[in-house]
Amino acid sequence: MKILIITHSSNHGLNFRQAMECINVLGSEHTYRLECDPQLVDQGDFEEVDRIIMIVPEWNASFPYSFKKLIDDSGHPSKLKGKRVLLIGTSNTTFGNVMGITHLKQILEWIGADVSPKLVCVPHIDDKFEDNNIVIDSRLNQTILEFCS
Repeated sequence: MKILIITHSSNHGLNFRQAMECINVLGSEHTYRLECDPQLVDQGDFEEVDRIIMIVPEWNASFPYSFKKLIDDSGHPSKLKGKRVLLIGTSNTTFGNVMGITHLKQILEWIGADVSPKLVCVPHIDDKFEDNNIVIDSRLNQTILEFCS
């Protein structure tokens, strides 16, 4: 299975580290492409992948503009139409960007993406990766495995 993982992070940021954890959970039976800037995703990539995982940081109680631009640039009808998408919200707060990914889910569903009903929130992501000690989240890991099976 080909999986596209999209986040908004530097290659040493917390959301990048969350993406790498997703890859580690899924193991070597899948093919991955990780993009740390949604604006750099090639629209042709959508046709080549089976699943999309979006790791979405909280920006001002919402999501980064780059995800909306990605959707807007996907054309009409959208190249995301019918694509299976898993949303993982991250933040340094208690709620793990639940507001942002709920809004993003509505937009993705409007254009016809098949968004997983399980929205995953990673609260206090700064604590999760503090001092290079990864706190294992079995619920998150199980959701990722189910989504990609």
